[in-house]
Amino acid sequence: MVYPSTEQLTKLPKIPLKYSGYCARFKAQSGDDELNTVVADEPYLLLGASFIRNDTSTDIRDEEHHISRDKLITAIPEMASVIPADTSLWQGRSGIRTQTPDYHPIVGQLANSQRRIWTMSAMGAKGYALAPICAEALADMMLGSFAPLSETMLARLSPNRTRLQTPLV
Repeated sequence: MVYPSTEQLTKLPKIPLKYSGYCARFKAQSGDDELNTVVADEPYLLLGASFIRNDTSTDIRDEEHHISRDKLITAIPEMASVIPADTSLWQGRSGIRTQTPDYHPIVGQLANSQRRIWTMSAMGAKGYALAPICAEALADMMLGSFAPLSETMLARLSPNRTRLQTPLV
């Protein structure tokens, strides 16, 4: 797995963004197959949603494994007997997930640039849900076609909106 270097991290956008994202794998244990179709000693993915504001570290942290497990068990108590409490064998992946201060993604053409630069970024935790419609809107804007979003929504997604010029506190 390749992680961003310190140099790459310093080149992150200078507009205010929030960072972080996490997921972890665990191995099914004997008896788990009584509740779900799993095979003992096979790895399974547990998606976590831990978020540490302004954290650009990509270290795998045992405490975040516990946070992810605790959140899942709080939401679905029955999972306590399925998800192992011992996270020492868990594998993890940590990445950088960008998000804007107003939680809206960035979609559109950058103003005042020497070249025509288009962007689609900062999907945050909603990327899976928002990326398809944002990609369609961006392609339509680039082609001069009718975008599938209202002008009001496109203004909220604009990379030139005022809120992006406000520093995070």
